[in-house]
Amino acid sequence: MTTQQARLPSIIQVVLALGAFLALAFSFTAKLDLPIQLALFIGWFVIMGLGLKLGHQYKDLESAATKGISNGLGAVLILLSVGALVGTWIAGGIVPTIIYYGLKAIHPSIFLYSDHVDLLVNRFSDGHLLGGCRNRGYCHDGDWSRPWDPCPNDGRCRSFRVLLW
Repeated sequence: MTTQQARLPSIIQVVLALGAFLALAFSFTAKLDLPIQLALFIGWFVIMGLGLKLGHQYKDLESAATKGISNGLGAVLILLSVGALVGTWIAGGIVPTIIYYGLKAIHPSIFLYSDHVDLLVNRFSDGHLLGGCRNRGYCHDGDWSRPWDPCPNDGRCRSFRVLLW
């Protein structure tokens, strides 16, 4: 038995696999009234079948899927925690209270003008109108190794907001 060389899928194979998954998802949710998790589960077999047809080993496909899930899990946990926080705010009545008192403080007839004033204040405070860095007081210049350090030490991007930080 000869070992088949693993290769990447062609664009047609990718479009067909994606179309098969979208057809599964649509038919399960809209036509059959089944949960989408079943479509995802069957989609797993479609993708694994394509990977095996292209010459990949199942263990390699499984480890790549596990690595992809672990890479994206941090973002999912952040979304879950933010959703839980907002849900407790809504359930506790904080969001409706903020909306109620916000509408009492800023009447809808002057909302547009107050929004412009707020925009002007924010732009002035972050140095935008004074030739600052134009991104809310943070000047990383592509270097995100120290996100807590708002500005470099060469005098650029100084703003009122950074002084308050």
